[in-house]
Amino acid sequence: MDNEAEYSYEPRLYVRLVDWRGATRSDVSTDLFRLLWIRYSLAAKVYYHPVKAAATRMLLKVLEIARSPQVQALLTDPRVSH
Repeated sequence: MDNEAEYSYEPRLYVRLVDWRGATRSDVSTDLFRLLWIRYSLAAKVYYHPVKAAATRMLLKVLEIARSPQVQALLTDPRVSH
């Protein structure tokens, strides 16, 4: 029982690609590949969407400006009210 505490198992999904006779289930593999393709397509549309890419560039520019010495000097200047 003590050994069980040492292992952490992540949830996994198993797909049986053969039936009870050992024959390949082409319908299951076809549907599985279709699901993987949909996942890939959605990821490509979300992660590489032009609006998302532009927003990422703007955010990176804001962070770059915020790290500049001029902005840091303003933030630490006691004469500037925050």
